[in-house]
Amino acid sequence: MTDYYAPGSLSIGFYDVMSAVCHRHLDGDVAFYAALAGSPPRAILEAGVGTGRVAWALAERGYEVTGFDRSPDMLAAAERNRPPGLAARLAVGELTAFDFGRRFDLVIAPFYVFNHLHTDAERRAGLARLNAHRADGGRIVLHLAGAAVLSADIPEATLADQRTTVRFDEHDAMLQVRIAGREVDRQRQVCAQHVEYALLHADGRVLHRSVETLRYAWMTDGQLAALLDEAGLRLLDRRSGFADAAGVEDILVLG
Repeated sequence: MTDYYAPGSLSIGFYDVMSAVCHRHLDGDVAFYAALAGSPPRAILEAGVGTGRVAWALAERGYEVTGFDRSPDMLAAAERNRPPGLAARLAVGELTAFDFGRRFDLVIAPFYVFNHLHTDAERRAGLARLNAHRADGGRIVLHLAGAAVLSADIPEATLADQRTTVRFDEHDAMLQVRIAGREVDRQRQVCAQHVEYALLHADGRVLHRSVETLRYAWMTDGQLAALLDEAGLRLLDRRSGFADAAGVEDILVLG
């Protein structure tokens, strides 16, 4: 068993594939960020840029995009995904310690990036760095996994039924992904999911199998209020989805 997004992991190798599968959590996010940023060219900072899905989509709309990620493997994938002619700065950086020495009109932490901070101290440090890069009148957006989802008791039978299969017919292969186990630590407010990736030949032979642990932490509303108060930020908007329909996301707009 290894950590999610570890060097050489299948969670990195198939990140773009699984992001497409998880589109219901992400539909409309780029348009939402663009609307908050205002007309381009405005400066946007993305924390946890991953393989560049959001960064390149915003850059193609004419925004000046800067992004960072703690994973060099993720950034290498982002560079491979870079559309020709797009100029955007990508760098290795930690959410709790990065410093670009400038401010941005919009600062975003998409797709559960902030949930990777597991303690109040880490969240205070991370939000302080995001806020230090926010221009006067700018906004910060945190796209969080909802506390109710992370803290829920999910029966093993339900987990066993949640299997995703993606076929690669041109390679005579398929990817199967399932949650092999789930642990909820309510004292630490951390959910650990053990995700099994299995790359199979079309005839069923296992080509590569890996179990990778994804850990997300959640905050109570009281912790969130204290976090914002200490950072000198206000909660301007809170929604459960990027589109009009209600969802299970926790999207915070701060300023």
